[in-house]
Amino acid sequence: VQQSLVGTRFFDKIDDDPFLGDAAPMIVQKYLPCEREHRLVYVCGSIYGGTFQIDNLADCPDIREIKDLRPTRAQIPDHLRRQIVKYCLALGLAYAAFDIREIAGNFYFLEANTCGEWLYVDECNDWAITTAVVSALVDKPGPNGGV
Repeated sequence: VQQSLVGTRFFDKIDDDPFLGDAAPMIVQKYLPCEREHRLVYVCGSIYGGTFQIDNLADCPDIREIKDLRPTRAQIPDHLRRQIVKYCLALGLAYAAFDIREIAGNFYFLEANTCGEWLYVDECNDWAITTAVVSALVDKPGPNGGV
């Protein structure tokens, strides 16, 4: 098994971003070849997600670059669901998007992003993630009535 480190930012787009420019941090991860990648989204106690069947696409470590790849609704094992809830409760998070790789039935945590994208896995969840986020914002106003 070849092991390598890969950058996970679109470096060609950073220079055009007035907010990032040269100040953008470089994110480096060890590449884990896998059968499936999961984007799991935690919203106020509920977990939704999409599963991408990627079959060891070693030449493309970032699934966002694969234009025709469509997720299916994630089947989240109870032990993984419990770990995600425990993680979010421990950190006081109402929202987080988790990147998980599945290798031979084992799940490997890559990251939890508190500003993570969900739209690309929401359609296979019948738009439940967007609905949950909107409900959370409407039902739980911030200080002074703001969201």
